[in-house]
Amino acid sequence: MSITFEDQCTKLPDDLYELQNEYSWIKDIMYEYNKNGFLTYTSQPGKSTNNHKLYKSYWHAKYKDETDSKTAVEHIRKQRAYVRGYMHRDMANYAIGKLKSDLYLRARSTDHNSVLDDCIKLGSVMFISSEPVAKEMLYAETDIGKKEIPDYDGSFNMTLELRRPFSLLFPNVLDEAKDIVEFDIIDIRWNDNTHLWKTLLDAILEFKTMDK
Repeated sequence: MSITFEDQCTKLPDDLYELQNEYSWIKDIMYEYNKNGFLTYTSQPGKSTNNHKLYKSYWHAKYKDETDSKTAVEHIRKQRAYVRGYMHRDMANYAIGKLKSDLYLRARSTDHNSVLDDCIKLGSVMFISSEPVAKEMLYAETDIGKKEIPDYDGSFNMTLELRRPFSLLFPNVLDEAKDIVEFDIIDIRWNDNTHLWKTLLDAILEFKTMDK
């Protein structure tokens, strides 16, 4: 059964588990995003987690092997505010133009695609003594190689361009899908929610009130 993009926007993603307690207000903004034509798909708040378990290696973290896990070293996991989803091409073009000169926000779409222009190209990463354990995603093919990679607990690989077409994820949506583009935005600061969420919403609402 085919549905419209607007119908799909009424369904919030289920993976909003991080938007609880002090971050629950962001969930209300996510509802506004979807109601106004930004179909959110994945997100995270900007936050820091102290005493986050630090495993011996990437392999140990993957399999939750606590052998030689470290608790004494000074470490903290930091996240950047980030959201990704889909919207009509003209809305994405407007939002990107509106936020182009913003000091902290980096927005992109299928039509304005690039890697993150920042020395750390991750949405979250472990820091030890105020230094990031990794600045980009690290990969290894074998378990031995994975045991040589530190537990950096990174997410959102921003060295890659957007690459998930709407039609691939939502094949049951009508033909208007050709005008739907992938869109994401990140605040390059760590542990900060003061700017991204409301600034993007303002841009979307401003676009909605324009005469087209």
